Amino acid sequence: MHQNNNMDSLFDSFDDTLIHAIYECGYPEEMCHFREVCRRFARIISPPVKYNPNILLAEAARKGQMRRCMLAKEHGATDFEMMLLCAAGNGWRQICSLAKSWHAKQFNKMLYAAALTGQAEICALAREWGGSTIDFKEMLSYAARDGQMEICFLAKRWLDEASTSPEKNATNFDEMLRSATLAENKELCVLAKSWGATDFVGMFRLAVAVGDIEMCILARDWISSTTPPEDPIDVNEMLRNAAFSGNKELCILAKEWGATDFDGMLSHAAVNEKLDICIIAQNWGATNSAETLQQVMEIINTRDDINRTMHESLPAIPRLDEAPLATIREFLTNLRAQHQAR
Repeated sequence: MHQNNNMDSLFDSFDDTLIHAIYECGYPEEMCHFREVCRRFARIISPPVKYNPNILLAEAARKGQMRRCMLAKEHGATDFEMMLLCAAGNGWRQICSLAKSWHAKQFNKMLYAAALTGQAEICALAREWGGSTIDFKEMLSYAARDGQMEICFLAKRWLDEASTSPEKNATNFDEMLRSATLAENKELCVLAKSWGATDFVGMFRLAVAVGDIEMCILARDWISSTTPPEDPIDVNEMLRNAAFSGNKELCILAKEWGATDFDGMLSHAAVNEKLDICIIAQNWGATNSAETLQQVMEIINTRDDINRTMHESLPAIPRLDEAPLATIREFLTNLRAQHQAR
């Protein structure tokens, strides 16, 4: 009440023109707040129309602002499911309860949001509200994505309690393994393996995708130790993907492991303008046909044409740097000339 009196006194010193100017220049959330705490402002200014009250609701839930959540609802907010997720991900138990009282019921998503940010108490609340519909497998995956070790142990405990056949849980831990690999979290990968994860080929492919050499080596070691051995890893695919992303160390590792597709390595590197990798591929013996090099040149030239068109039609937009493309084009032209001279 004291705050309201202060705001009223402040706005009493403004004329109507200034109040309208404040309204025009302010953010909708601020205008809603002024209307809430100042009688004169509420009398003069209508509720903001150029805003989404659900955005106000989500932001209030994210910050744990109970009164703002109620204000957003008064202004027409209806996305109580998003409100629930925002509150869960930030650990606001009372806001979660308020969203539930407004009929939010996506408790699985509430669980995932809480697992991702390590909110054990909110995870327990989601489990209580969701009952048998709760998916602990996804909870485990979300926890692994952000390295939430405590939540992973919690999810495993709940999985074991819910499962009548513990051996079926291996697939749950495979998903955990893949999520931990994408997060480049070795400790969680080791934990997933100790719990029964076996998809080491999938782990290897993801490790290549994120360019994590240590994780690639670990996955390969685990693949080699399986009995019977899993499907062999495709080191040539590893080489091509590493070349495309410009990961020199990973290219070298793939070659050490037996990769020989240096033509594919050169093509993938050229398309993505990785000149240093192109040179390495050539030094390793890439013998791309003139036809393959022509296809790469066409891709680069098409990209250059698009860039030129954008520049000519929208001159206000800065033109993309052409130096890498020009260098790659020169490199490929020289390489084609060498082929033709043979």
